[in-house]
Amino acid sequence: MKHQALSALCLLLLSLVAVAETNPVLLIEVAREGLRTPRTTRIATHQGLKLKEYNDTLSELGRQQQYLLGLEIRTRYLKSVFGAECNPLNIFAFAVSKESVMLSGQAHLLGICPLFTNKNITKDMVEKSYPPFDFPAKEQIGEELGLYATPYNFMPLPLHSTYNDPIFGAADSEKYPLPVNDLFGARKAEIDRKFADTLYPALAELAGLETDELTVRKVIDTVHELINLVESKRLRKISKKIVQAAKDFLHEYYRYYWEKENRDKYASMFFNELMLKLKNAVILRLNKVLPKPLSYVVTIEQPDYDYAQIKYYLYEVSDLQMYTYSTVMKFGNNGYIPPSSIFMFELHQTCDLSKEMSVEQAMKCFKLDVKYNDAEVNSRFCQSPCALDTFYAGLKEYFQKLLTV
Repeated sequence: MKHQALSALCLLLLSLVAVAETNPVLLIEVAREGLRTPRTTRIATHQGLKLKEYNDTLSELGRQQQYLLGLEIRTRYLKSVFGAECNPLNIFAFAVSKESVMLSGQAHLLGICPLFTNKNITKDMVEKSYPPFDFPAKEQIGEELGLYATPYNFMPLPLHSTYNDPIFGAADSEKYPLPVNDLFGARKAEIDRKFADTLYPALAELAGLETDELTVRKVIDTVHELINLVESKRLRKISKKIVQAAKDFLHEYYRYYWEKENRDKYASMFFNELMLKLKNAVILRLNKVLPKPLSYVVTIEQPDYDYAQIKYYLYEVSDLQMYTYSTVMKFGNNGYIPPSSIFMFELHQTCDLSKEMSVEQAMKCFKLDVKYNDAEVNSRFCQSPCALDTFYAGLKEYFQKLLTV
């Protein structure tokens, strides 16, 4: 037992050392939203469960997941990326313009930049925090909220959003509309055949429906409800086989949501933006040694941002985006993606830059660590960690003419 305890302690110390040595020059995180509330209450109603939250918003458990995820990211990259402080100039966050996703992004950012500090709220701070006009309940509100007001020096982080995808600015969303849902073709029949004898009857029994009532739309909504009830421990007496079938259904549904042509077109837009940011990071560092600075490309127009200062990009996305990127990159276990899962792209500088280097040569001085849910993974484009130019070449070859970077 002592030997096992010592081994566990050694592993813990090694992991802490590894965390301490993490020193990327740029960090890009893609996070799936936290656990949502159910879109429907079919199962809950039939099983006699009362739900306080539903209608597809972020659940309480989802808020906890995202906040703790943000705290972990802050702890891990506090010195290397965040510079031991919470500086909005170093952070750029985007979210799909959907309630559950934006709430996830906000909770995540609160973990990155915690609300609570060691500084106490004083009466003087409260008095000075009133807006520049008088109102009847001024003193009462000041007394009630004084202890809970935003702590001194707390700086909230802006969360940008767009309708289609967090990778593109509002103007570009119109240029890159989401491809049409291709699922209602041959793939729909294929998915129905795969789950008709296992999952569908179980869902019908749980929800008090006839099996022939379960259209694809009802199935996907009911599956989301089932997983939410199981993960929030509201529905305990349920076969693990059925839960796994529900997760497998989600994987199949999102995996085949689009035909390959549309899926690749959509994913290529994401990876194009990712490569631009990685390439910009190389250019900005190369510019420090060049007599004449190189230009870099900014596709999300935010004139108030100094892109040379950004060290951390957060993209909060929904199920559809996460499954699309995972399918293209071959991340993870090629299966169900849990809420609050993350892809991490760590850019590390491995050699010194010189004024004789071209951008292509400078890219060879950087490696990319690719991680899924904290585990280093290989993708179809490289074995992580891989040289940045190798990753770029793999993307270019796979997407052919779709990439413009």
